[in-house]
Amino acid sequence: YQRRVRGSALGSLSMENPHSILLKVMSNTMHADSNIREPATTALANFSLQQGYGTALADILVNREDVSLDLRQLAGVLLKQYIKQHWTAGSNDFLEPEVDQQNKNHIKQILPKCLNHSSSKLRTAAAMAISSIAHWDWPGSWSGLLEFLLEALESKDQNLVNGCVVCLDMFAAGDNLTDQHFEQFLKIAYPGIIRVLTNHQNYPPLVISKIMAVTFNLIKWAAIVDTKPPELIANSLSALFKLLLSLMQLPDNNGDYELQVYAAQTIVTFFNSFTSASKPFLSEIMDFVWAKLTQLFPLFSKNVIEASTYADDDNGLGLEAFILVLLEFIHTILSKSALRIVLKPLLLNLFCLLFNYMQMTAEQIDTWLKDPNKYVADEDDDTYTYTARVKSSELVRDLFSDFGIEAWNALGQVLKLTPSSGKDSNPSWWKMREVCTRALGIALELEDRPPKNFDLHSYITNVLLTDIQPSAVVFLRARALWCSVKLVPYMDKKEAMHFLSQADSAISDPDIPFPIKISACRTIHSMASYMKEMKDVAPSMTKRMIPGVLKLLAESTEDTLHLSIDTLLALVPVSEEGTYSLLIPIIENVLSIWAKYYKDTLIVGGLKEIIEVLSSFPSCREKTQERLVGPFFNILARYPDQLPGITQTCIEILNSVMSPCSVDKLNSDFINKLFPKIIQILLHTSDHEILQTGSTVLMTYVRIYGNNLLKWREGNASGLDLVLQFVAKILSPTQVEPSVIGAGLLVSKIITKLGSDISPETIVALSQATLLRLVTAESSSVIQQLVFVFIRMFLTNLETSLQILSSIQLPDNKNALEFLFQKWTKHHTEFFGDYCIKLSIVALSKVFLCQDTRLDKIEVEGEPVKHKEGVKTRQDNEQATFTREPLKLKIFKLILREHQLKIEEIEAPADLDSEEEDDLDFDDEMSSIPISLSEGFMEGGKFIEAEKLDQRLVFSGLEGHDDYDEDSDPDVINDPLNSVNLKLLLEEFFTTFLKSNPSAFGHFFNQLSQFEQKHIQK
Repeated sequence: YQRRVRGSALGSLSMENPHSILLKVMSNTMHADSNIREPATTALANFSLQQGYGTALADILVNREDVSLDLRQLAGVLLKQYIKQHWTAGSNDFLEPEVDQQNKNHIKQILPKCLNHSSSKLRTAAAMAISSIAHWDWPGSWSGLLEFLLEALESKDQNLVNGCVVCLDMFAAGDNLTDQHFEQFLKIAYPGIIRVLTNHQNYPPLVISKIMAVTFNLIKWAAIVDTKPPELIANSLSALFKLLLSLMQLPDNNGDYELQVYAAQTIVTFFNSFTSASKPFLSEIMDFVWAKLTQLFPLFSKNVIEASTYADDDNGLGLEAFILVLLEFIHTILSKSALRIVLKPLLLNLFCLLFNYMQMTAEQIDTWLKDPNKYVADEDDDTYTYTARVKSSELVRDLFSDFGIEAWNALGQVLKLTPSSGKDSNPSWWKMREVCTRALGIALELEDRPPKNFDLHSYITNVLLTDIQPSAVVFLRARALWCSVKLVPYMDKKEAMHFLSQADSAISDPDIPFPIKISACRTIHSMASYMKEMKDVAPSMTKRMIPGVLKLLAESTEDTLHLSIDTLLALVPVSEEGTYSLLIPIIENVLSIWAKYYKDTLIVGGLKEIIEVLSSFPSCREKTQERLVGPFFNILARYPDQLPGITQTCIEILNSVMSPCSVDKLNSDFINKLFPKIIQILLHTSDHEILQTGSTVLMTYVRIYGNNLLKWREGNASGLDLVLQFVAKILSPTQVEPSVIGAGLLVSKIITKLGSDISPETIVALSQATLLRLVTAESSSVIQQLVFVFIRMFLTNLETSLQILSSIQLPDNKNALEFLFQKWTKHHTEFFGDYCIKLSIVALSKVFLCQDTRLDKIEVEGEPVKHKEGVKTRQDNEQATFTREPLKLKIFKLILREHQLKIEEIEAPADLDSEEEDDLDFDDEMSSIPISLSEGFMEGGKFIEAEKLDQRLVFSGLEGHDDYDEDSDPDVINDPLNSVNLKLLLEEFFTTFLKSNPSAFGHFFNQLSQFEQKHIQK
């Protein structure tokens, strides 16, 4: 079969009747048997390489009435794909060969004939193909197409009208229309479009809706190509707005609001993009939108809020979609400083209107009670669920942000109207009360405090403390607890205890619905620090709350699990006494969750922090270590049969337990039982994540156990021998680079902690292995770590280190000393981490002051050679050549540059990310962005890409090596250099050098750039 397809069948497409075998192959692509389906799919791919394939597909789509509808529709889909890949070489998706002109002409000639087919599926398939071709061929190579589609709208053939309007919509939407088409498309189509919309009563609803969609897309394109509306539209803007408002007044089409949605979106786009031109019509349109939202609410309440199920239109353009666009119009007005003033006198009524649309729907209530994860996701600030409730909540937030005190005053008036009870007369009375509390919480999230005249404590006492009682409606109680999180700064101790007590009972009661438990978690999480200060009750409170959180933890999944872990993490540090009493169940639950979710880095991160807190309590440390050894040993013993992911996180958590400990505070099983298992895994695995984590945990073993590793033995090998075997493995030039991350730090730790206990030959071997790996290193983080080995050596004993490096010869007869300084000085500007940068500069300053004559002979990469004037492109930078300059001159410049950076840090504005209000049109917004930021900037004569600008400021640890944190390493913390003020140290370096050797200082000074000289003089 495959031979036949690839041979004679393939050639048959250019014969008189290519259809039969093509139809057979197309039919087989839908076959259930993969042995038939897969060869057929391959055959179609081969067919597409033949001229005539597209023509055959078009013929099947348009003319073959004897063929099933499914196959003809498939022909349309394949034709669209063929056009995308083979129509023109100008396409990003182009594959050879390009369709020849004869076949192009035939396809374009017959496709429009399918637009009047009785099947809407075939009409749509033809429209897709036509609009795809029009993207490339209209107007130049397919003149008359747009006129044909517009004229067909007046046809009495309803199928043709429907087909053509769908084709127009597809051409105007998506990627088919471009800025190159826009002006011509607008000129030809706009008058006809307005004519159809004006005479909408003469056309079916589908036609009017699609024509409105075309209008919307044209306005979107107008906003893209210019900051002012096209003259053709601007001259009749008043008439257009009146027409759009009249269209929005039309009744819906059996629940379909597509026409109204697109009309409203067109208005929103105008006000958003052409604010100045639209401003004269604001009052009229605002009145309409307000009236429409008010008019639609009873229908929305009946069909959405109170309905047990609500399904919007298939296209998502039902009643709620229309309301969302009307709310978006208000949001647009609010975002424009020149327009938002109209909302100020409406604030009270606007809150009332928005609160109506913020009410929970019956469907949401049912869903949230059944699915806690959905409740957490939908109520999250960053929810992807877009509803009237969410949109109205966004508007409330922005009203407070923009109007401040006026918004608070309006909210205060609304809260006075909050329903106190209405259970007998209206079972939904609580929904508006829930909305009021939600709005208050939203307002409290902002930085501005409520004004003094806002009676917050009255609302806490009369509303919230009532709503947190067990008898309250589920979601009312949940919302009151949620709001308490925002109220922490404003509550006294007595009020806080009320909320904590109710949160405690909600967490502990197995019959309480999940939404309340979730809000209770948030309350406990936010008030944990408050609890910690109440020394007298903290132990008893944690003893009561932790079991409830542990039970919730065991029942949680997905979104709720993160919240449960965060709550436990907040509770555990509150009281050492309370935590100790529940230590074993805490550890067991943590281990259980970890075993299930070890692939989730966020969850594992939270569990690690919990264990770290447990390990930090003196009373809990021993029992925690004791309880973890068994599970850790079992996991490590099962490798490689155990999944790599759980082994890697096991080593990661083990490291977090060990890190804060000294040898006398660490269970002996960590060295006697766990260390042998870890080292054997590391010596035999090729998993780079395990190797990375292994480097970190071995650093911890070296730091804690020190020369005890020389005494610990397994067979003939000491612990240090095994660590060195691992070092040799990961420093091998054949090892993939991700596995090397952490190796340099480990070698540095070995030399720092055990340098005096290991032989000079071992030091030389470590140096040589590190240098050989540095030769092939590519990533900045790996280069930094490997160079760091020699930074440590230089700071410990410069003369010996220089002698060792001078004795090592690298491949291609490279001198190790010269090679190291070339790498170091070239990449120092890419180093990150304050401590590492500080050590690098201090070591370089020692090298600079060293009188070793070998250093005077070394030359390194200097400044870039300027080949041409003007702005350097990225390509120029890649091809750049550099001067050569003496090592000590380069070091002098690097030290000076580091001082410049320290001065800039001091003088930099406190907030570089402050946002200013921006109501400009699109082009004005773009013009305000410095072009240099979009590409990068010149630093030291080198082009630095934009994404690397803040690298040294952003990274506090090692890129791709999050297990190691230099700020928590006791060796780093206790290093005197860590507390040195680098700016003052460098200033002392320059002044001392100037005083001690003014002629040498002058020699270097004269070789600096004018900018660098000015900085030194300053």
